[in-house]
Amino acid sequence: MNNMKDINKRDTAILLANLDREIDIKCIELKERHRELKLKKIFFLSCLIIFFSILIQLVFRIFNVSFIIEFLVYQIIALAALMPMILKSNKGVV
Repeated sequence: MNNMKDINKRDTAILLANLDREIDIKCIELKERHRELKLKKIFFLSCLIIFFSILIQLVFRIFNVSFIIEFLVYQIIALAALMPMILKSNKGVV
């Protein structure tokens, strides 16, 4: 009878260790998803800001060449920063 309690305690300890590792992995995955979602929101918001600023320039007939250059530089930097995330999310889709 005492031997059975030892086995159950040992099995329980092994199960808890495995569950602890799985919980840690899931927490890391959730943090990564949260970070990616935050980056996507920031990128979308910045695209909207740029779109509306161009729209305002067109409506009020104010055309700024330096703004176009800044827009192109921003797009290049944003694309370079988000390219790994885009490739990672499209990895399963072929």
